[in-house]
Amino acid sequence: MNEMAANYTIASTRLKSLPTTRKPRLPAGRGRIPIPKPVMPTDPHVIYIGEFAVNIHSEQAGTNLVFANVVGCVKWNVFAAAFDALIIKVNGPKGTYNGKAQVAEAITGHKKLIYWKE
Repeated sequence: MNEMAANYTIASTRLKSLPTTRKPRLPAGRGRIPIPKPVMPTDPHVIYIGEFAVNIHSEQAGTNLVFANVVGCVKWNVFAAAFDALIIKVNGPKGTYNGKAQVAEAITGHKKLIYWKE
């Protein structure tokens, strides 16, 4: 064995014996992404979130929308917040239609309307 090959063997042996500080990779696919769970539209908290979304959108858009009911809802929790995606039946100047909303609610109780579409 020549000197260069001997040095390579020694160096590679030392590298293999060093402790690794790399974090393990996350699993492929959905790993840590939460999966939304369906929620009953008749749940009082879901109705409260739906009313909140309609009221905030009405204030921001300057319209006079009236909450009718929640048609469907999914919820997912991420860290210290819960996200609700809702389909809400709304009465307004254009008639009755389904609005789509997304609301974030922190564990402190603070809520924010993230998305609204008619």
